[in-house]
Amino acid sequence: ECKVIIVTLTPLGRQRAQRIGDSSPAGTMLGLLSENGPSSLEELADDMQMTKGEIREVAKFLNKSGLVKREI
Repeated sequence: ECKVIIVTLTPLGRQRAQRIGDSSPAGTMLGLLSENGPSSLEELADDMQMTKGEIREVAKFLNKSGLVKREI
């Protein structure tokens, strides 16, 4: 059985996502979550053309920064 991790924006992440011009992976992820709503790591990896391992690291960074929360 595979756990699906869903990433959602926190209120702080929603504010940060509204800033235009951040083309880093973290900024791209915030923008996608703002546009599409909660997404799985797999969906984000497909949308961002990155591996799930890379996406997991970006999500971990944003989670530690208080910008997203991860739910299983």
